[in-house]
Amino acid sequence: MVDIEAKDDNGKWNLSPQLKTSTSYRTLDIDDDTIELLKNHKKQQEKGKMKCSPDYEENNLVCCTSTCGVIRPTYLRTVFNRTIEKSGVK
Repeated sequence: MVDIEAKDDNGKWNLSPQLKTSTSYRTLDIDDDTIELLKNHKKQQEKGKMKCSPDYEENNLVCCTSTCGVIRPTYLRTVFNRTIEKSGVK
């Protein structure tokens, strides 16, 4: 998990220490523009949280449903296939 509020002394974004296994550690280069996009996305999620307060699930997800629920793979597959069909890609 990226802490989008703090960079280290070398200008790298800090990661959460919560890893599934010791081999799960990864270093990702993310530019400042991407961090700004993520911050703006988080603000939008906060607005959504206010709109549906009683139904809002606090899952700490970046990509989620409008109530912060987990996006089901079947939904992603449906949207992906619909996008392919509309674009004419074969």
